[in-house]
Amino acid sequence: GAGNVGRECAKRFSAMGCRVYGADLYPVKSDWFEDVLPMSELASLLKTADLVVLTLPLTEDTKNLFDKDKFFNMKDGAVLVNISRGAVVNTDDLIETLNTKLGGAVLDVFETEPLDENSPLWDMENVIITPHNSFVGEGNNTRLFDVVINNLKNC
Repeated sequence: GAGNVGRECAKRFSAMGCRVYGADLYPVKSDWFEDVLPMSELASLLKTADLVVLTLPLTEDTKNLFDKDKFFNMKDGAVLVNISRGAVVNTDDLIETLNTKLGGAVLDVFETEPLDENSPLWDMENVIITPHNSFVGEGNNTRLFDVVINNLKNC
């Protein structure tokens, strides 16, 4: 996805000298992406990407979008980062391809949450699991206060 979160990721990666491409239902030009292509071009992007960062919403079209076919279409040794919604990734297919194709995964969302304590993902050396905490950032206290005050005014 090349929306708000995708653009923020692209901004940071491009600042580090990475070549950043996006795929989106509504591709628009952005200073932070080399190019944003339609979702129909996703397969060609996956073949060359060292790192794939998922920042797309969960919809009927994106549920299990990343499955065995997508993973095997990815570049050997590529790393998948999912910071969007867990159900965008088919967990069983991910586990299988982490053992055969992918170099690793960074996950802070899961198809079933919380992640089952018996999931093999916990013990995989090529997987990093982090807490999904998207509300941390500069100015959050001010924004939260403003939301609360506005809600109280509108009651």
